[in-house]
Amino acid sequence: MFFSYKRKLTVCIFLLLISAVSIKAQSEKGSVLNPLTRNYDQKNVKLFLSFNADSNEVIGREEFTFSPLSNSFDTLILDAKTIKVSSVKMNGTDLNFWQTKENTFIKLDKNYRRGDSLTVEINYTAFPTDGLFFFKPSKEFPTMRYNIWSQGEDTDNRYWYLAYDLPDDKLTSEIITTVPDTLTVISNGKLIFVNENENSRTKTFDWKCDYPHSNYLTSIIIGDYATLKDYVRGVELDYNVPREWADKTDLFYGRTPQMIEFYSNYIAPYPYNRYAQTTVQDFEYGGMENITATTLNMRLLEGESAIPNYKPDDLTAHELAHQWFGDLLTCKTFDHIWLNESFATYFTDLYYLHQFGKDEFKFLRYSENLLYLTDEIKEQPLDSIKAYQNNFIPVELGETANKCYERGAAVLNMLRFELGDKAFKKGIQSYVEQYQYKDVTTEDFKNAMEKSTGKNLSWFFNEWVYGAGYPEFNVSYKYDEQNKKVYLTVEQVQKQLPAVGIFNMHVPVEITAGKNLIKENIHITQKTNTFDFDCPQKPDMVLFNKNIPDLCVVNFPKSFDELSYQLQYDDDIIGRMEAADSLAAFGENSIALLKRVLVRDDFYAVRLHAVQSLEKIGGDSVFSAIMLAANDNDSRVQEEAVKALAKFPQKDVENFLKDKLSDSENDYVKGAAAFAIGAGKMQGAFDILKKALNLDSHRNIVRRYAFDGLKILGDPRAVQLAEKYVDYKYSIGGMHLLDVAALNCAKSFLSNHRKEVITVYNKALQNYYWRTRIYAAKLLVDAKAKDSLPLLKKIASEEQRDIAKPELESAVKKLEGLKN
Repeated sequence: MFFSYKRKLTVCIFLLLISAVSIKAQSEKGSVLNPLTRNYDQKNVKLFLSFNADSNEVIGREEFTFSPLSNSFDTLILDAKTIKVSSVKMNGTDLNFWQTKENTFIKLDKNYRRGDSLTVEINYTAFPTDGLFFFKPSKEFPTMRYNIWSQGEDTDNRYWYLAYDLPDDKLTSEIITTVPDTLTVISNGKLIFVNENENSRTKTFDWKCDYPHSNYLTSIIIGDYATLKDYVRGVELDYNVPREWADKTDLFYGRTPQMIEFYSNYIAPYPYNRYAQTTVQDFEYGGMENITATTLNMRLLEGESAIPNYKPDDLTAHELAHQWFGDLLTCKTFDHIWLNESFATYFTDLYYLHQFGKDEFKFLRYSENLLYLTDEIKEQPLDSIKAYQNNFIPVELGETANKCYERGAAVLNMLRFELGDKAFKKGIQSYVEQYQYKDVTTEDFKNAMEKSTGKNLSWFFNEWVYGAGYPEFNVSYKYDEQNKKVYLTVEQVQKQLPAVGIFNMHVPVEITAGKNLIKENIHITQKTNTFDFDCPQKPDMVLFNKNIPDLCVVNFPKSFDELSYQLQYDDDIIGRMEAADSLAAFGENSIALLKRVLVRDDFYAVRLHAVQSLEKIGGDSVFSAIMLAANDNDSRVQEEAVKALAKFPQKDVENFLKDKLSDSENDYVKGAAAFAIGAGKMQGAFDILKKALNLDSHRNIVRRYAFDGLKILGDPRAVQLAEKYVDYKYSIGGMHLLDVAALNCAKSFLSNHRKEVITVYNKALQNYYWRTRIYAAKLLVDAKAKDSLPLLKKIASEEQRDIAKPELESAVKKLEGLKN
């Protein structure tokens, strides 16, 4: 899965239960099913489904096949929420059953023995408050697409059918669905048949998946789609899109064959006979890797006006990699979720290396490391993490935070650096071959890599997987002219915590001295380490952690001359980027160097970092350089430079920005121009930005930038605009980032225009999108808006989504608790 947000999952562990009576009593407090209490092996689920979109209702008949794992088996327990069972039969005989909020208990007609094959038939109606979602045209939203889609991870398929809903037991599935004849059903595996029912004007689709998979990977999508097909290695590729996008699929799905070729060669041949990709209305995350059928956010739908500022490959490659890591091999419990997410993240990186070259790969690795070291670590501070005692569970790569993506990818990159490319690839192939169609733990991966490479990796896993954190290095060097040696001192200065210690690791060092090039992987083992290198003359450049194979923070002060040399001659784009960043501290002395980079450096991110440093230096002296970058041939550099022009309110800049806003062919450059016009408080800025809000763009980037500019402009008329644009109809798809931008803009006027701003919050509280409702409730609490309490109570009481209801109820309690 590709998350922007991720819910935490708590798995309650109970002791094995002795009787059906005790099961029923304990189940009132939550699901009694987990890896310790599961006493059967589920084999297959066969669903016969229809839907009532007016009442958001699922009408289902289910045939559930399983085998007991113990003798004297007489009670089947299934996960089931918001499901009302009407009858249960086995071999035509009615069975007794009872239900709690979490489970359905089925009393069998007699005791059965281990290995027996049993099938129960269940008739039910489901009213999902999670796991399956309905979208349809309405009076409020007449243009909304008809869409029904499911989202099973972590444990949400239990909202629309009954099964064992944790990842440690796999099953096959079949879904037979009847829908209006204008719609299409997309599910897992192979389409067996489509029957047209002329009298009822319906169609029945039969999707069958014979590949064993964890329950959360079962999915269904219903909507009006155009389906384009492609083939690679005998695999059918289905590209499902809204019909108006049918002629643009090459832009976002077009490299899928190359991705499958790369992964098949690197990991193992693609394991299934089909791979479908489908965008849906208001998907919760970026994408979800349901077996053979990935579900995707509508932000993927992009035209040429978004390229290259937005790259769909990040998302499509990530979800495709999950077909191996997550589907073919699935983490046994979500404590080991990094075996799904880190692998999908890192194999996206490796695909970039293969498809776009080493510079794109290194920049992606740099960006992911930076994300972990900044944003992600706030969710779970290192001092809150305690190492497990005698338990092989990752402490910073599990379900508690998003760290399993970026940190886990860094861990895999370091493992590849330690083992070498060939050994790493061989180990991955051995791991996949050994555990295909199985559930895996971290120790399984470690053992497979050790067996394949013949190396003991306990030290590595203890440090990076079962431990937490990262080293922080203070680095310095001295040159001994007399002995012709470089002495490099490396000190680990990270705080010592329960799960963070002194790191044992190899780090690449490169020294350039005239025509001499010295490369060595130094081995750091102590808090303070000193290394010496023979060097015939004073170094021009000393690089530590060359090509960033290691996850670490490095404080390595360098002189202006050293940074100047590094910026111009380092063959590593990361080294040049870091030099560009550091040169900002030298002020105007760096301007000529940074401007030269804008002309000479062939990698866009180095030029982009040069623009950022020029902006930090500021003043009229950098103006010509930033104007140069604003016309760069890469629109990502343009976007950064155009934003920076907000600090230069010259008349010619105003005209330049107006031209960019009206004439640029790139949505992100247009948006940057809107921001700069507002943030620079340029003449007529409010009216210009008001007009810009009429522009549709990829992920609403123009409108979002316009609201960011209006916030800085400070014109209170922006509050009325925010009230208009928190309406759901302006932000369908793409996770509604426009709602956030509009609300943040309104928030900036709270102190002097409280009544109007609270009106904006109240409107957003009624938005159809659940994250917008939650964010509006938070803002009302922050504003201590007790007058909004009746509305908030109403919204909370009517909330249908399980994920949103607790947040809204919490906001109610917080407002109620405020003193008058």
